Order: sequence, then C-alpha cells, then structure tokens
Amino acid sequence: MLKDINCSIDNASILGIHCRDRNMCENLLYTLGGLRDFDGSICIDGIDLKSNINEYKMNIDIIQNEIHESSLKAEDYIVFYGMVRGVYNNEFYKRMEKIFKQLNLEHVRKKPMNQLPVGEQKLIRSIAANIKQSKLIIYDNVFCGMDNNSQEKIRDLINRYIKSNYFICILITEEMDGLRDFVDSIYIIQ
Repeated sequence: MLKDINCSIDNASILGIHCRDRNMCENLLYTLGGLRDFDGSICIDGIDLKSNINEYKMNIDIIQNEIHESSLKAEDYIVFYGMVRGVYNNEFYKRMEKIFKQLNLEHVRKKPMNQLPVGEQKLIRSIAANIKQSKLIIYDNVFCGMDNNSQEKIRDLINRYIKSNYFICILITEEMDGLRDFVDSIYIIQ
C-alpha cells in the first residue's frame, strides 16, 4: 500500500512520474487506476478517488505495455471498446476516421490487433481512450518496445489530441529517456 500520497491535478497537462523500480511503478499504476487502497488523497479534475471511485473509473484509461491477442481489426477494436464503455455513436466513428487519417495510420485500420507491433497497439488503444474522452490517461512505460516512428506518433497524439482537449496524461516509467522534452512536469518517487 502506498502511504502519504496526496495530489490534486486539475489542469490539462502531461506529467512524467519516474519510479525507482518496476514494483513501485506497478503500485502507483494500480493505485491511480483505483485498484489498490492507499493512504492519503488523490483528486483528478475534481473527482476524488476515494469518495467517487465509480465516476473516477469511468473517466480513466490505462495503457499498459501488454501484447493484445485479439484478432479484432484495429478499427473494430476501437468500436468494440466504445460500445463496451457506452460511448459509441456516429460521432465516435467519425472522430476515429479523422484521427487515423491525421496520424497517417490508415494502413493499420484493417489489421488484426495481434499482428500489430507493440507501438501500434499502444497507438490504437490511445486513439480509443482519446475518442472516449477520458479525463485521465495513464501510460505504463509509454515508449518501451516502440521504434522511433511509433514514439513520434504517440507524442503527436498526446500533444495534438490529449493535451488540446484538456485531458490529463500521466506517464509512469522507470526510464527517463524521452520524457524530459515531452512532459510539463516530472516527479520522482523514491
């Protein structure tokens, strides 16, 4: 259990959190995801984690470093995600098409998720979270397993869509590489 955690984040921003080891990263990730108890208070965009856990979970997306075994095509994955989260409509689909075009990811739309590299899978999950309009998007080791091209696309997606739409983005990592020039603030947890 994390102790003495007290934070309130109310502005659209990109925060980098550097943890000393993988265990600390996972504890923080699960705590911010509302899956672990903690001592203190966490308030994101006016939503208190302890007193409004259901509302908090509806406004958060966690993008982990995992391989998807789904054979759904990338666009079907996003549509399914929107349906499960209760936010799918015609506007949802139009926004998805627009983002695929703007990020030059048209070639990925019809590919099964399990045939995409980790970087492109993270992009697809990021697009889904963006279209859902989560207030908080948490990345676990955001650039791990990604080539330079995918890293640039994630940066572009976060800067163009997430930050401009007043979302809060937290990047939890054990590595500082690539964060310094990208985030608004860096926090180091010992």
